[in-house]
Amino acid sequence: MYDWYTGGEPPSEEQLQEEIAYYERKLAEFAKGRQGPSQAMLSLYQAHAMHRKKLLAAIKDGRPEAWTEYRA
Repeated sequence: MYDWYTGGEPPSEEQLQEEIAYYERKLAEFAKGRQGPSQAMLSLYQAHAMHRKKLLAAIKDGRPEAWTEYRA
């Protein structure tokens, strides 16, 4: 199975939580109309946030390689 974090250890829980918060802040800014994002940017931020949430759940379960099995 392909691991998105090839070549080393998965990110820490703290790092993932920071990344999730960043993407959720960006999505909230877009929702408030502070920035005029393209649909592509919205999709990208949503996908990144969802991915980090899945990986965080998998890491908490001790199975980072199985992140694709999780739901965000």
